Amino acid sequence: MLREFQSWLELPAAAGAAFCRAGDADMPASPFALIRDVFAARFEIQDSDSAEVAREKLEAGLLGLMEGSAEATACRRTSLE
Repeated sequence: MLREFQSWLELPAAAGAAFCRAGDADMPASPFALIRDVFAARFEIQDSDSAEVAREKLEAGLLGLMEGSAEATACRRTSLE
């Protein structure tokens, strides 16, 4: 059933985005580890990326998810100023 749902999310008509990642035993020691891993995997952010490169990848990925929305346009305008 999970595979069917994931296939459905990949269809062009499906609105929204899915972020999938599994937790592990070390995560309770780091409260934001799962969120970090989800964004890193989705936006291809590597541990070796500099903070500037990681930020650029995160911004580009988030703006891509909001493509066409008023919020994305406002964010792009703000980052250009």
